Amino acid sequence: TQLQAGRGLAGMHPAWGLVSHLSWSYQPPKVRRIGAWLLSHAEDDTGYLARRLTELLRDPDPHVRAHAAIGVGRHKVPAASGAVEDLLTDPSPRVRATAATALGMLGRRTSRAALLSATSDPHKNVRAAAAAALRHSPAA
Repeated sequence: TQLQAGRGLAGMHPAWGLVSHLSWSYQPPKVRRIGAWLLSHAEDDTGYLARRLTELLRDPDPHVRAHAAIGVGRHKVPAASGAVEDLLTDPSPRVRATAATALGMLGRRTSRAALLSATSDPHKNVRAAAAAALRHSPAA
């Protein structure tokens, strides 16, 4: 449960309980955005961040999804690459561009086709992010 997750984190570091609490779905969008941003910039070797950031990729708020995508890329969470690829078709251009950047950070060959498709996105920032990600990803 959410309460158990928060208790487990609180034992690791005094701030983890608060950070975890900020990102839960019952919080207002602005609070979840702060929580997602903090999680995307945190350091963790327990696997909690990977799980929580992957969950946040499905948040209803586009800013939260964007922060989560960057966090997945920054923390190199390969298991979430499919979920990040799905964000390349998100209604928000910001989320699509951030997803392309995150896929570039992950550097997985399996994401090249999705990134190539994103180079045809109607929004120029998405196209630029996809092209930059392709330059940093391994060749097929």
